[in-house]
Amino acid sequence: MVSISLKNITKTFEKVVACENINLDIKEGEFFTLLGPSGCGKTTVLRLLAGFYLPDKGSIFFDDKNITNFPPNKRETGMVFQNYALWPHMKVFDNVAYGLQIRKFSKEEIKKRVSNVLNLVQLRELENRTPFQLSGGQQQRVALARALVIEPKVLLLDEPLSNLDAKLRLEMRNEIMRIQKKLGITTVYVTHDQEEALSISDRIAILRNGTVQQVNPPKEVYLHPVNTFVADFIGQCSFFPGIIEALDEHLHIRLYSGGTLISPKKDQSQVGQKVLCAIRPENFHLKTPEGEFDKIECEIVSVAFIGKSTRLHAMIGELEIIVDAPSGTDLKEGDKAIFYYLIHEVTVLEA
Repeated sequence: MVSISLKNITKTFEKVVACENINLDIKEGEFFTLLGPSGCGKTTVLRLLAGFYLPDKGSIFFDDKNITNFPPNKRETGMVFQNYALWPHMKVFDNVAYGLQIRKFSKEEIKKRVSNVLNLVQLRELENRTPFQLSGGQQQRVALARALVIEPKVLLLDEPLSNLDAKLRLEMRNEIMRIQKKLGITTVYVTHDQEEALSISDRIAILRNGTVQQVNPPKEVYLHPVNTFVADFIGQCSFFPGIIEALDEHLHIRLYSGGTLISPKKDQSQVGQKVLCAIRPENFHLKTPEGEFDKIECEIVSVAFIGKSTRLHAMIGELEIIVDAPSGTDLKEGDKAIFYYLIHEVTVLEA
């Protein structure tokens, strides 16, 4: 397996800048996810790694080897596409074996490798079926087997679960994790699904408009977003715009919507500085929590039961916030409510 380095990668299509000055270092054996909204450049980065596109500027390294201008068949990568791209007239065995056949492997080696990889993806008993005889999840396993059978050094997956229903997505997500950990293969995974990225990744790179916004492990990205875009894209947040009116061991922020909010102190914070504070829905409490806390008063404007919790929308003046309360709460539309928050769970961002 290999490590990957992208150095100052830029790619344009006519006047559209798909990627701009991308710098990423992916560790050997890492499960690395490219996450972002549609059109942010994540699939372009994946195709640059595969060799389907060549960058306008910059270099791509596998270990210490510059493979920027290598054709796809010389990069030792395996790719799983969003639409599976299986040959409809071929049986499962032949679909998986195709890459080995064009590489002129012997029949004995092909049979051995295909059998091994079908066992790995738990499809050994379905090798004589055609794709239309398989479920969506089984077809995706075939696509994964086809990518793995050539024993690539890097596995590339382009939104491989987007065509599956919710239950199958979860099953295949766990299956991909199992196989990746078993093989220890360096994997780059593209998705726009935040929950999927958080649950499956060793590290996540969040892209926006062709640029990298943040690269960190999932927990760090969720708890410590570096800017408003990341905070809003990963999960949900209530944002409190205001201005710092006092400094002690905390920041005391006067909210434009009225009232104040207390947050952790940040380096180089100054009285009079405009800031934007973010609080996750699950970080509001109906009762006083343990630790340093503050509270806000608001009015409930909507209540929605979502299973494990109740989603509340509330107003503080003209500012709307989102609160995830216990599913058994008796709060209803029009109620006045007090919500508590732990000061250290407030994220302070530049306005």
